[in-house]
Amino acid sequence: MANSFDDGDDYSSEFEPSAKRRREYKADKNEEIIDTRTGGRPVLTAIPKKQFAVEEYDRAERARVRETMHLGFNQYQRHKRYINDFVLWYGQGEKYRNAGKGPERNDWDVLREEHRFVWGDERVSEMTTEQRFAYKYYKKLFKEYCLADMTRYKKNEIALRWRVEQEVFNGKGQFVCGNLDCTSRIGLVSWEVPFTYVERSEKKSVLVKLRLCTECSEKLNYKTKKKKHKLKSTKEQKTSRDPFEDLLV
Repeated sequence: MANSFDDGDDYSSEFEPSAKRRREYKADKNEEIIDTRTGGRPVLTAIPKKQFAVEEYDRAERARVRETMHLGFNQYQRHKRYINDFVLWYGQGEKYRNAGKGPERNDWDVLREEHRFVWGDERVSEMTTEQRFAYKYYKKLFKEYCLADMTRYKKNEIALRWRVEQEVFNGKGQFVCGNLDCTSRIGLVSWEVPFTYVERSEKKSVLVKLRLCTECSEKLNYKTKKKKHKLKSTKEQKTSRDPFEDLLV
């Protein structure tokens, strides 16, 4: 059987790249890899100048410092820094440059401004964000008994507030005297008194309950007892007066 293939035939394909084309393709791939590794910057064939080295070092150092600094920030501080940088460098920087140098408001400031001793029938949907925050804190308070600050009881100025969870666990205000400066557990008496206070330039009154020891109960009624004692002494002076004294000339 005759062989139909000639040993002298060339089996190369016309689609196979030539040696020159392979060298050019290899050079393009090397150039592409080099460009990728250098971040798209041109490959330097000579020793760079000193200014170029200084700029590259400064750029890398700034990136390192910025990354290290942000690691020590919490989420709020990081967000504030990003927004501040965006406004200063991409927004109206001159207009807002000194806008954030005033005192900052934290959660405690919001509570002091929006807190109410007793919330009414306000609808939550109509509240502002700060009011909803204060109302949410108010709902977590325990409002069966109050705690009292009696440092100015002689002026008839007694401050009251509701109890928090930890104070309820410790029995403060129920099994321990409700005066903040007293820790007595003996002779506690329950009082239900009208508490009158001024809130947002409006005078309000609410009925509250207190648990106080004997000594603190006297402080609570100090003004009333003093007034009664004064009236009693006035009456005694009038009764001890000589009835014929007015007739003497």
